[in-house]
Amino acid sequence: MLLICLELYKLVQGKPLSQYKNGFANLALPFFGFSEPIEAPSREYRGEKWNLWSRIDITDSNITLQDFLKLFQDKHQMELTMVSCGVSILFSTFSSKSKEKMQQKMVDIIKGAGIEIAPRQKYVRFEVCANDEEGEEVEPPTVRFSVK
Repeated sequence: MLLICLELYKLVQGKPLSQYKNGFANLALPFFGFSEPIEAPSREYRGEKWNLWSRIDITDSNITLQDFLKLFQDKHQMELTMVSCGVSILFSTFSSKSKEKMQQKMVDIIKGAGIEIAPRQKYVRFEVCANDEEGEEVEPPTVRFSVK
């Protein structure tokens, strides 16, 4: 616990990642191991960098599917080809039913897919597949969508 507190001091002081240390103690063996953490791999698209911990927040819970797709097109220059939530596909370019959903609110599409939204739940997580303007696949970060 003492070692964790010392690392927290480094965090508060804004030290670079190279000055942090990981420690592992197994008293059953006895084994003590130390290592330096590495930065999470990141991707870059149009000057934006993101990694495993990044996300895109959508706070408008009344947004329609058409506006959701347009938001990605306008703000991130990405054409979404698929939007899924858990194991349910909410939108895909290869589905004929997706055109019928364009004017529906995203919250209604989520509920229509059978995804339960708990009374205290504020967000759902979308995984999206996207293409850039040339049609090349882009790996955007996870989308956190506000349902309240």
